[in-house]
Amino acid sequence: VTLYEEDGGEWTELSTTLSNASGDYEFGGLPAGTYYLEANAPAGGYAGEYYDNVGALVMNRSSATAIALGEGESQTGKDFALAAGGVIEGKVTDALTARGIEGVIVTVYEFDFGAVAGQTTTDSNGDYAVGNLPSGDYRISADAEAFTYTSQYYDGQPMTEEGKAASTAVQVTAGTTASNINFALEDKTFISGTVTDDLSDPGTPIEGAVVTAYNADWEPVESDTTAGDGTYEIHLEAGDYYVSAEALGYAPEYFREASQPGDAQQVSPNAPVTGVDFTLTPVGTILVVSNVQSAPFTLSNPDAVGDIEDDTGPSRIWYEDGLTTGTWTIAWGNIAGYDTPSGESKVLDAGKTITFFGEYTLKEGFKVNVLDTTGSEPNRSVRIQWYSEVGTMYQVQATDDLESWTWQNVGDSQAGTGALMVYEEAIGENVIRFLRLMAY
Repeated sequence: VTLYEEDGGEWTELSTTLSNASGDYEFGGLPAGTYYLEANAPAGGYAGEYYDNVGALVMNRSSATAIALGEGESQTGKDFALAAGGVIEGKVTDALTARGIEGVIVTVYEFDFGAVAGQTTTDSNGDYAVGNLPSGDYRISADAEAFTYTSQYYDGQPMTEEGKAASTAVQVTAGTTASNINFALEDKTFISGTVTDDLSDPGTPIEGAVVTAYNADWEPVESDTTAGDGTYEIHLEAGDYYVSAEALGYAPEYFREASQPGDAQQVSPNAPVTGVDFTLTPVGTILVVSNVQSAPFTLSNPDAVGDIEDDTGPSRIWYEDGLTTGTWTIAWGNIAGYDTPSGESKVLDAGKTITFFGEYTLKEGFKVNVLDTTGSEPNRSVRIQWYSEVGTMYQVQATDDLESWTWQNVGDSQAGTGALMVYEEAIGENVIRFLRLMAY
């Protein structure tokens, strides 16, 4: 016997007790309030009941009798006379062979409210029976997702929202049996194929690749993992599907031979479809690092589609994954005033990362003339530290080397940070540089 309280139409279970050999039960120590009672005796084949004489279905709770209990009050005579429950029985078979299917989960739902009223699994002959049911209308399902069969609602409807709405109600009267509630499940159709290596070792099967079938909205429906020989098989209900294959160290591929979902073709397995094959291209990651900002570079690979032209940006680091394996060659671009690093080649293996480092060095004999409009002699009491725009020092040079540096009207009072026009002989141009002038 179960004790409930109700709040806003929702029942909350408070306590459960067992009746004794005489059928008596009791709940003690209750505060004042309004309560409901339910009695169940499934072992005896009885239908559950709400007090007072209402079948224990969620849809019947509004008809149950509330028990108003005062402070310190005791109430007796809240009795139940349980009747034998109704039974739903039937058989689940293979639609093609008519053989019984063992292990299918059969669930009985209240037809209008959807609450589960009972559940069982089919025996070795495919037979099932669900008992202890109060009188009412029920929806029945046979769930064969663990097998290669399509699941159904009775009578012959797919287990979808549309199938649920179209399912047939089974009427049950307590103490009687609704027989021949049978299911003939169809074996799912399937798609199958092989996943192989496309480039590094052409034709070699890829074990452990995940092949996934999607519906028209690209929601995953079923998947399978390839065996040692690269084969897979996905069992599906008839329909239209997109299919993809993914494996560690390889670029994903969509059927047929598409690198992007938008280019994929649908497969329609209204009957078994074989030969849905994939040839995956091995991929890896390349990291490019330089000691100066925005160092330009070009990456090339004869097996890849087109070269990659980019730069290392303000962070001096660039990377990209999903790149074709094989031999990659980097060519560094020129930066004014620097010697350009030599190019090099490296082999990128599937699932691996290679790194290219470019170290730019200032050109030999790089000279700077700092001038203003007066043409005065340089002030030997000042030295220059030449900084980049982000504060990285290029080099330090004292004014003692008059052949390398000329100055005009730079005194101690002018020490500080500023921007001056600098003539760079290396490139033959005037550019703005940020300078910090400090007195000795």
